[in-house]
Amino acid sequence: MRTFPSLLALCVLVAVAGCQRSPRDVVVGAERNAAPAADDAVPPATVPDAAQRVAGDAAARHFAAMDGDGDGAVTIDEHVEGAASMFATMDADADGTVTAAEMDAAQRTLGGDARLTSADKIRVVDTNGDGALSATEHALGSRGIFEAMDADGDGRLTAGEMRAGHDRAMSAAGDG
Repeated sequence: MRTFPSLLALCVLVAVAGCQRSPRDVVVGAERNAAPAADDAVPPATVPDAAQRVAGDAAARHFAAMDGDGDGAVTIDEHVEGAASMFATMDADADGTVTAAEMDAAQRTLGGDARLTSADKIRVVDTNGDGALSATEHALGSRGIFEAMDADGDGRLTAGEMRAGHDRAMSAAGDG
């Protein structure tokens, strides 16, 4: 059951976007890597409803934002850096914690995946049960999430691995 919390925590790390790159940088990076590998393509039949299509688009934007060097893969260092930047973006009052209200605001601004509430996302990695996400909880969750999503164990996430991990977490959370 350890994999479920790690994957669900991805909602916290990926669903609310945010690295220090601007939206223009993300578009340029996406154009630079416009032709994904065939195994990264998601056939339309696997995306049955509008919410999942929107979430898939958001996942693609988040992947491009985390792919700092634009090589089409996210390394652990890029993932950790993206997660730290995301945390700083969500921590609107800069008090070192992210509340559900702060995460909600970030999701509205950045277009996060709304299939789970922010409170539910926080609960997954809130190890001390205070209802808020600390920078330490977020950072530890980020590393575990990376490992859980790296399906082939090569130390790099493809867009397909990131999307699949995110969708598994959302589906599992919806079932639980």
